[in-house]
Formats: sequence, C-alpha cells, structure tokens
Amino acid sequence: MKVLIACEESQEVCKAFRSLGHEAYSCDVQEPSGGHPEWHILGDAVPALRGGQIVTMDDKAHYIDAWDLLIAHPPCTYLSNAGARHLWKGHQLQEDRVMKGILGRDLFMRFWWADIPRICVENPVPSRVFCLPEYTQIIQPYQFGHPYSKKTCLWLKNLDPVAPTNIVEPIATWCPSGSYSHKHDEKNKGMFTRDRAQNRAKTFPGVARAFAEQFGNRLTQRKPSAYSMAGSRRQTASQSGRPLSAASTTFRTPQQSVSRSSAAICCRGSARSRLRGAGRFSALSRKPTSP
Repeated sequence: MKVLIACEESQEVCKAFRSLGHEAYSCDVQEPSGGHPEWHILGDAVPALRGGQIVTMDDKAHYIDAWDLLIAHPPCTYLSNAGARHLWKGHQLQEDRVMKGILGRDLFMRFWWADIPRICVENPVPSRVFCLPEYTQIIQPYQFGHPYSKKTCLWLKNLDPVAPTNIVEPIATWCPSGSYSHKHDEKNKGMFTRDRAQNRAKTFPGVARAFAEQFGNRLTQRKPSAYSMAGSRRQTASQSGRPLSAASTTFRTPQQSVSRSSAAICCRGSARSRLRGAGRFSALSRKPTSP
C-alpha cells in the first residue's frame, strides 16, 4: 500500500507501516524526529494529497500514482473542545482566534474530502463551534498497552473501527492541559514537561502499530463506495472513560450521511448565533476548494 501520514513529525505511524512492508511517507512542515528523513516530505501536506512526484528529505524523487490510505493529524489548537473556552475573554469574542479555528477546520476538511479511498483523521474531542463531522470512535492509549489516558477521536472513511490490542489500567493522564492541571490529583497529573504540546501530539507506538496492522490489512478494509467518497460520515461509535475489555467494546453500526453540507448541522444555536453575529459563521459550512 502507498500511505501518506500528514502532519506527522514523530514518524511513529510511518515507521509502523514501513515495518510491515508498506510504502509510507510522513509529511510535515517540521523536520522529523523519528530518524528517517528518507521517508519524510518536508512541507505543506495539502499538495502531497494529489500524489504524483514527491521529494523526500534525502532529495530523492518518488512517483505516487495514487495513495491507498491517508492518515492525517491536523493541528488541533483552535479546534479542540479544550481550547473553546479561549474564544471569549472579558465578554469579548476573540475574532482572531475564531478565524484561526476556521482555517484549522478548512485544513481538517481538505484531508477528510481528499480524493483518497481510505482516510483516517485523528484529533482530540472537537469543539462544536466549528462544526466538524461526527467522529467514528474514541480511542485511549491504555487500550493499546500504554498506561495513560488521552482521549483521541478518529474520523474513518472506508475503514473499520480500530480494535483494542492490549488493555491495561491507566495510571495517569498523558500531558494534560496546563490550564486544568490543578484539577488532577497526584495520580493523574500526567507527564509535565517543557515540550508538553509536542509530546501530546505524538502518536503512541502501540496505537501506531494497531493502525498499521489493522488499516494495512486489505482483507479487513471496506470497499470504497461512490456514496462514501462523496463525503459520507459514520456516526459516533465509541466510548471513553474506564478501561474496557475487548469483549465489551462495542460500536454502533456506521450510518452513511447524506451530503457534504450536512457537516454544519452539528452546530448549536448559541455558538452559531454568536459567530454569525461576528460575521464569521458563513465560512464554516463551505466545502474547501481542491488543493
């Protein structure tokens, strides 16, 4: 398989796919910390979605006739539910932050609507303000052998939900938000470091391995349909909180959505009216132009 991992600096997912023999490339505006510049496309991930000729950091050109799978980790700073509280300060709407959120959503949707048959987009729980599509499932590091909590949403297109591989008891929250750190007790303070934001963005090796093993297995992949390629979405299908046994992990049947424009229906009245009042809401429901 030819796999593009967009917005990945750590190369954890890229290395996991490479270990199974797939032609995988990471792509990010930062140089990779994973030790394999020969597998890394340095620059904007949007042009790389088209395939064609790509150039890795070792200055070698590679030709990709078409990507088989896209895994994207778009920046979440302005889209996450945790960051939504910063939209209002002193009873004033922070328009600059709203616009950055709109740009963040545009990048997210460029990945989601990419002309690639199988797609996984990863992000934290999103704010409802920016009207992202319904996510498919929530996963936790402790479901894949890492004893930490870090709620992560997956949006999946023509891929089955990721099954837990090694459920363990969580002992801490992984790099919790500094603003809320005082609310965690000693057991759950998590990993506080100077580069907390960068650490939070890294994919756990157990999760990366599950992606490679489960997404990379053609026998378990869903057959792409014209309906899903037009922007279908699956309904929320997961749970969070306490560790679950593999037997008790259940998913609701994915429901095909009706249109691209339905991405805006998740907006709630209060958030919608506030942003419309600021003259910014109309951009949220537009399909991004082709990269």
